[in-house]
Amino acid sequence: MYKKFISWILCFSVLLSLFTIVPVRAAYDNAYEGTMAGDGNGIYAHGVDLSEWQGHQVDFHKIKEQGYSFVILRAGFATTIDDCFEENYAKAKEAGLDVGVYLYSYADNTEEAREEAGAMLRWLQDKQLEYPVYYDLEDPKCHGNMSVELLTEIAFTFLEILSEEGWLVGFYSCKSW
Repeated sequence: MYKKFISWILCFSVLLSLFTIVPVRAAYDNAYEGTMAGDGNGIYAHGVDLSEWQGHQVDFHKIKEQGYSFVILRAGFATTIDDCFEENYAKAKEAGLDVGVYLYSYADNTEEAREEAGAMLRWLQDKQLEYPVYYDLEDPKCHGNMSVELLTEIAFTFLEILSEEGWLVGFYSCKSW
């Protein structure tokens, strides 16, 4: 059941962790028609991670002018929507930036992961994303002492629910597990 997500996890966990220069190998570099640029060795995109920690005064047009092509927005944490998510989404789209989102998880069991997935699905209604929905599972106080097996089960619960609803999913976490 989980095997279909492994390639997405490996590919997209790198994307969320690097944000400034992101190499993504494409089978046919010349066939890509999005906002990323290829150099013959892969496709590269420049983006930023934004949440309420950056406040309400983010200038998305300036982000675009500085050469960034995408933003990854924190949609929320656990089942609480990020205070700036709706505003950031609208401003990013208006500025012509591609958008992906993430949820910072505090789930310590699969039921909580299901609740987080349900919240994310509500927040994504009527939204168009060009990048994946990432599940950020790395809180040291919550997840630091969990087994790899439980963390994996929690992650796949969230990712499977979003994937079954048609969303491209990705995963971000600590390298240690």
